[in-house]
Amino acid sequence: MRAAILCACLCVVGIFMPAGQVSVRTPVSTHTRAASLYDLGARKDAAKDFLHKYRGSMARKVGAKALDKLADKLRGGRIRDGVVDAQDAMATLDALKDEDIETVGAIIVAVMWSLIGLNVLTIALVYGAHVGSRRVRVAAAAVASTVTTLAAVAVHLVLARVATEANSEIGASLFALRGGAYMMPLAAIAGSIAVGVMLVEYLRARARLAAAATAPP
Repeated sequence: MRAAILCACLCVVGIFMPAGQVSVRTPVSTHTRAASLYDLGARKDAAKDFLHKYRGSMARKVGAKALDKLADKLRGGRIRDGVVDAQDAMATLDALKDEDIETVGAIIVAVMWSLIGLNVLTIALVYGAHVGSRRVRVAAAAVASTVTTLAAVAVHLVLARVATEANSEIGASLFALRGGAYMMPLAAIAGSIAVGVMLVEYLRARARLAAAATAPP
């Protein structure tokens, strides 16, 4: 029971840890911004604000000007290719529409609060559960834990796929996952295992009680 509660708490902690980052590397500087699922899901327009802060940052402006000057002076070679890749990455981020970002933000809000709610529900159902608890409560804890695991794993897979496809399309390692993207699914999976063990022990204890009640004196 304690293990299940601990894992649920760790899954919630993972929501507040940086889950992804965007890094624009230039020959003169590296600008990195990281965000947790909570940062992007605290409100629907948080993702848009995150991108706007990047676009308006001094490091981004200085880096863009430096890249423009370098691109004009360089004539072929790996250095020029790196400069062009960085310019393409910046142009891709600048070309993102606010409407698309808002749609993604709304989805992130729903996913984040669903994960928090499911973990809180799991903790509430598991805490204080014992052999005398109703079967519906224990079964509900198992269902809540399973749904939480599926949601957490789905979030990780989506983040990983988005980062991979975006980097492949841009041709540079612009996006990367951080610790939160790994803690959420790992903690959720461990929590499901702990709840599964609790369920098995509960059923065995109930079976022993039933056998003892029907045994002849």
